[in-house]
Amino acid sequence: SLLSGQADIALAVGAEKMVCEDKRKMFNAFTSAWDVQRSQWQMDIINRMAAVVDEQNQADPDYRPMAPNQESSQAFQAACELVFAGTAQPSGYTEPVLHNRRLAYKAEA
Repeated sequence: SLLSGQADIALAVGAEKMVCEDKRKMFNAFTSAWDVQRSQWQMDIINRMAAVVDEQNQADPDYRPMAPNQESSQAFQAACELVFAGTAQPSGYTEPVLHNRRLAYKAEA
């Protein structure tokens, strides 16, 4: 649990079982959770969250910061892809996105 004032930013994720034969129709139900009228505002939040993650990992010598290089950061792009294109993933799996981003990261090295 997270107490009030304990953090500047918190991400709450919930899950509910949905049973529907048409997987695309089922996952399209989640697209309504993204407020298209406030997409820039939401993107600004993701940008701020990247800076927070960077700060939390600053002691890790192997960590590569996301905030200053969002366009070229595979980690940042993976996070955005999971948020924006997550409903297009089969059964909501995150592995295809993460696998492809790992391959892209390794190709850059």
